[in-house]
Amino acid sequence: MLADNSNTLINLTYSSELESQAGSSGIPEILSTHPLTAERIQAAKAAAREQTSIKDQSDLQNKWLRLGIN
Repeated sequence: MLADNSNTLINLTYSSELESQAGSSGIPEILSTHPLTAERIQAAKAAAREQTSIKDQSDLQNKWLRLGIN
């Protein structure tokens, strides 16, 4: 069982190291170069309005609704 999960354990260690590095140095940089949430939402809505090749997904939407998933 340990051998089966060895990759997962290695990846967790790697992720923890990266998270520690990001917490100490990356956060101020990200905050200084990324727009505020309201600006990101506004930009995403504007980009969505510009989409021209959207397929009709009403059949798929109806299936999700019948399953009770909105």
